[in-house]
Amino acid sequence: MILGTYWHFNFPNDLYKFDYFEFRKGYGGHADNPAELVATFESENQSEIIDDLKILIDNYSDGFLFVYTENNKIKIGTGGHQLFDYDFLIINEIENLLKRHKVILIKNDIFNNPTITRICKEATKNKLIYPKKGFLQVVGSELKKHNAENSKLRLDCNLEIKYKDKFIYEIKEVVNEENIDVFFFLRQRLSREN
Repeated sequence: MILGTYWHFNFPNDLYKFDYFEFRKGYGGHADNPAELVATFESENQSEIIDDLKILIDNYSDGFLFVYTENNKIKIGTGGHQLFDYDFLIINEIENLLKRHKVILIKNDIFNNPTITRICKEATKNKLIYPKKGFLQVVGSELKKHNAENSKLRLDCNLEIKYKDKFIYEIKEVVNEENIDVFFFLRQRLSREN
Protein backbone atom coordinates (compact mmCIF):
# COMPACT_ATOMS: atom_id res chain seq x y z
CA MET A 1 0.00 0.00 0.00
CA ILE A 2 1.42 3.39 -0.94
CA LEU A 3 -0.25 6.39 0.60
CA GLY A 4 -1.31 8.48 -2.31
CA THR A 5 0.91 10.42 -4.67
CA TYR A 6 -1.53 12.04 -7.05
CA TRP A 7 -2.15 15.09 -9.27
CA HIS A 8 -5.03 17.52 -8.93
CA PHE A 9 -3.91 21.15 -9.27
CA ASN A 10 -1.20 20.76 -11.93
CA PHE A 11 -0.04 18.38 -14.66
CA PRO A 12 2.88 16.05 -13.76
CA ASN A 13 5.56 17.91 -15.73
CA ASP A 14 8.32 15.80 -17.34
CA LEU A 15 6.49 12.55 -16.55
CA TYR A 16 3.83 12.37 -19.30
CA LYS A 17 3.28 13.82 -22.75
CA PHE A 18 0.00 13.47 -24.64
CA ASP A 19 -0.85 14.25 -28.25
CA TYR A 20 -4.63 14.23 -27.84
CA PHE A 21 -5.42 14.61 -24.16
CA GLU A 22 -5.16 17.77 -22.12
CA PHE A 23 -5.04 18.08 -18.35
CA ARG A 24 -7.67 20.29 -16.77
CA LYS A 25 -6.73 21.06 -13.21
CA GLY A 26 -9.11 20.71 -10.32
CA TYR A 27 -10.10 23.63 -8.14
CA GLY A 28 -10.75 23.74 -4.45
CA GLY A 29 -13.18 25.98 -2.65
CA HIS A 30 -16.83 26.16 -3.69
CA ALA A 31 -16.17 24.89 -7.24
CA ASP A 32 -14.45 21.74 -5.94
CA ASN A 33 -14.40 20.20 -9.42
CA PRO A 34 -12.25 17.15 -10.18
CA ALA A 35 -9.11 17.26 -12.28
CA GLU A 36 -9.61 15.75 -15.75
CA LEU A 37 -7.73 14.32 -18.68
CA VAL A 38 -9.87 15.09 -21.75
CA ALA A 39 -9.66 14.76 -25.54
CA THR A 40 -12.22 16.04 -28.07
CA PHE A 41 -12.04 14.90 -31.68
CA GLU A 42 -14.00 14.00 -34.79
CA SER A 43 -14.42 10.50 -36.16
CA GLU A 44 -16.74 8.66 -38.51
CA ASN A 45 -16.41 5.38 -36.58
CA GLN A 46 -17.59 6.30 -33.09
CA SER A 47 -19.07 2.90 -32.29
CA GLU A 48 -15.79 1.12 -33.12
CA ILE A 49 -13.86 3.49 -30.88
CA ILE A 50 -16.31 2.98 -28.00
CA ASP A 51 -16.15 -0.81 -28.45
CA ASP A 52 -12.33 -0.64 -28.35
CA LEU A 53 -12.48 1.53 -25.21
CA LYS A 54 -14.73 -1.05 -23.51
CA ILE A 55 -12.26 -3.83 -24.36
CA LEU A 56 -9.38 -1.71 -23.06
CA ILE A 57 -11.11 -0.89 -19.76
CA ASP A 58 -11.90 -4.59 -19.26
CA ASN A 59 -8.14 -4.97 -18.69
CA TYR A 60 -8.00 -2.20 -16.08
CA SER A 61 -10.15 -3.04 -13.07
CA ASP A 62 -10.11 0.51 -11.66
CA GLY A 63 -10.32 2.33 -14.98
CA PHE A 64 -13.12 4.81 -15.53
CA LEU A 65 -13.99 6.81 -18.65
CA PHE A 66 -16.75 9.16 -19.65
CA VAL A 67 -17.57 9.49 -23.34
CA TYR A 68 -19.75 12.21 -24.90
CA THR A 69 -20.88 11.69 -28.50
CA GLU A 70 -22.83 13.99 -30.78
CA ASN A 71 -22.92 13.76 -34.58
CA ASN A 72 -19.30 12.94 -35.47
CA LYS A 73 -17.79 14.57 -32.34
CA ILE A 74 -16.47 12.55 -29.41
CA LYS A 75 -15.13 13.70 -26.06
CA ILE A 76 -13.33 11.10 -23.94
CA GLY A 77 -12.03 11.71 -20.46
CA THR A 78 -11.35 10.52 -16.98
CA GLY A 79 -11.28 12.53 -13.82
CA GLY A 80 -11.16 12.61 -10.09
CA HIS A 81 -10.06 14.59 -7.09
CA GLN A 82 -6.97 12.41 -7.12
CA LEU A 83 -5.52 11.37 -10.49
CA PHE A 84 -2.91 8.68 -9.99
CA ASP A 85 -0.25 7.29 -12.36
CA TYR A 86 -2.73 4.50 -13.08
CA ASP A 87 -5.07 7.02 -14.73
CA PHE A 88 -2.27 8.57 -16.79
CA LEU A 89 -1.10 5.13 -17.99
CA ILE A 90 -4.64 4.23 -19.11
CA ILE A 91 -4.78 7.51 -21.05
CA ASN A 92 -1.45 6.56 -22.68
CA GLU A 93 -3.12 3.37 -23.93
CA ILE A 94 -6.12 5.33 -25.19
CA GLU A 95 -3.78 7.69 -27.06
CA ASN A 96 -2.37 4.66 -28.92
CA LEU A 97 -5.90 3.48 -29.68
CA LEU A 98 -6.86 6.91 -31.07
CA LYS A 99 -3.76 6.98 -33.28
CA ARG A 100 -4.82 3.66 -34.81
CA HIS A 101 -8.27 5.10 -35.53
CA LYS A 102 -6.73 8.22 -37.10
CA VAL A 103 -9.00 10.70 -35.34
CA ILE A 104 -8.97 14.46 -35.97
CA LEU A 105 -8.37 16.52 -32.84
CA ILE A 106 -10.65 19.55 -32.42
CA LYS A 107 -10.74 22.39 -29.90
CA ASN A 108 -14.53 22.85 -29.83
CA ASP A 109 -15.67 20.72 -26.91
CA ILE A 110 -19.16 22.21 -26.65
CA PHE A 111 -21.94 19.64 -27.00
CA ASN A 112 -25.60 20.65 -27.23
CA ASN A 113 -27.38 17.34 -26.66
CA PRO A 114 -24.79 14.57 -26.31
CA THR A 115 -25.18 10.88 -25.61
CA ILE A 116 -23.18 10.06 -22.48
CA THR A 117 -21.53 6.69 -21.93
CA ARG A 118 -19.65 5.70 -18.78
CA ILE A 119 -17.15 2.89 -19.21
CA CYS A 120 -15.91 1.04 -16.14
CA LYS A 121 -15.98 -2.43 -14.64
CA GLU A 122 -19.30 -3.12 -12.96
CA ALA A 123 -17.67 -4.37 -9.75
CA THR A 124 -15.49 -1.28 -9.43
CA LYS A 125 -16.52 1.21 -6.79
CA ASN A 126 -14.19 3.91 -8.16
CA LYS A 127 -14.14 5.84 -4.93
CA LEU A 128 -11.69 6.19 -2.10
CA ILE A 129 -12.73 4.63 1.16
CA TYR A 130 -11.04 6.15 4.18
CA PRO A 131 -10.95 4.53 7.62
CA LYS A 132 -13.90 5.38 9.83
CA LYS A 133 -11.82 5.73 13.00
CA GLY A 134 -12.00 9.24 14.39
CA PHE A 135 -8.36 9.36 15.47
CA LEU A 136 -6.99 9.12 11.89
CA GLN A 137 -7.06 12.23 9.72
CA VAL A 138 -6.67 12.44 5.95
CA VAL A 139 -4.20 15.23 5.19
CA GLY A 140 -2.63 16.49 1.96
CA SER A 141 0.50 18.30 0.88
CA GLU A 142 1.40 21.29 -1.22
CA LEU A 143 2.76 20.65 -4.73
CA LYS A 144 5.95 18.56 -4.77
CA LYS A 145 8.34 17.40 -7.50
CA HIS A 146 6.64 17.13 -10.94
CA ASN A 147 3.60 18.89 -9.36
CA ALA A 148 2.72 15.76 -7.35
CA GLU A 149 0.56 16.01 -4.26
CA ASN A 150 0.44 13.53 -1.41
CA SER A 151 -2.44 12.24 0.63
CA LYS A 152 -1.61 10.75 4.00
CA LEU A 153 -3.33 9.27 7.02
CA ARG A 154 -2.23 11.15 10.11
CA LEU A 155 -2.37 10.13 13.75
CA ASP A 156 -1.56 12.73 16.41
CA CYS A 157 -0.76 11.48 19.87
CA ASN A 158 1.02 12.65 22.99
CA LEU A 159 3.12 10.30 25.06
CA GLU A 160 5.98 10.49 27.47
CA ILE A 161 9.44 10.26 25.94
CA LYS A 162 10.22 7.09 27.89
CA TYR A 163 7.48 5.24 25.93
CA LYS A 164 8.49 6.56 22.47
CA ASP A 165 10.75 3.67 21.36
CA LYS A 166 8.27 0.98 22.42
CA PHE A 167 5.41 2.84 20.72
CA ILE A 168 7.34 3.22 17.44
CA TYR A 169 8.32 -0.46 17.54
CA GLU A 170 4.66 -1.50 17.92
CA ILE A 171 3.56 0.86 15.14
CA LYS A 172 6.25 -0.62 12.85
CA GLU A 173 4.82 -4.09 13.47
CA VAL A 174 1.33 -2.91 12.47
CA VAL A 175 2.73 -1.16 9.39
CA ASN A 176 4.52 -4.35 8.26
CA GLU A 177 1.45 -6.54 8.89
CA GLU A 178 -0.76 -4.17 6.86
CA ASN A 179 1.76 -3.85 3.97
CA ILE A 180 2.07 -0.09 4.35
CA ASP A 181 5.16 0.93 2.39
CA VAL A 182 5.58 4.48 3.69
CA PHE A 183 5.62 5.38 7.35
CA PHE A 184 7.25 8.31 9.08
CA PHE A 185 6.89 10.21 12.30
CA LEU A 186 7.63 13.71 13.48
CA ARG A 187 8.64 14.24 17.06
CA GLN A 188 7.86 17.63 18.51
CA ARG A 189 8.69 18.77 21.99
CA LEU A 190 6.06 20.80 23.68
CA SER A 191 7.47 23.45 25.94
CA ARG A 192 5.58 24.19 29.09
CA GLU A 193 5.38 27.73 30.23
CA ASN A 194 5.27 28.38 33.97
